[in-house]
Amino acid sequence: MSNRHALLIGVPHYDDEKFNDQRLASAVRAVEAALVQSDYEIEECGIRNVGSGGATLSRINRAIEEACANASAGGVLLIYFSGHGVTVDGTDYLVPSDAYRPSGGSPDRLPAIRSLITVVPSADVLRNCHAGLVAFFVDACRNDRSGVRQLAEPGGQQPPHSFRSPSPPASSPVASSSASATVS
Repeated sequence: MSNRHALLIGVPHYDDEKFNDQRLASAVRAVEAALVQSDYEIEECGIRNVGSGGATLSRINRAIEEACANASAGGVLLIYFSGHGVTVDGTDYLVPSDAYRPSGGSPDRLPAIRSLITVVPSADVLRNCHAGLVAFFVDACRNDRSGVRQLAEPGGQQPPHSFRSPSPPASSPVASSSASATVS
């Protein structure tokens, strides 16, 4: 059994057609091929089950919780997301396939926050993870309506201070492929 685990989340199809992008599946396949060569055990969410709803809010949350719970003690857990994202008030969110926009208002309105997933899982999910390293790679365009250009920290976005504890996972970096308001 490998001490390297990866969860690959891809969202090529959305209930809201404005987000659909079939090219995302090929990005997930390319990452999968590289990780297989490096002896990662791969789980995925969203690419193979598009016909049954794909990467919904609950499926993504469950997949992340299961990946954290099943990670090898002291091993590596890599979580990769390919899809759309948004930044609201300085917080980055992933857009699941079933995200929705609040009723009324502009069709360009951002999805409802309660239908989104924060980039870094909550402290209780990470606290139950036995991996020595959890790395998050986010390949998602983001649209920040605040007008403030976000600058990434060197080495990627770090999780909030509450995640930085001496208990595993001691290290949980976040890497993002594009800056806010850019399309990747």
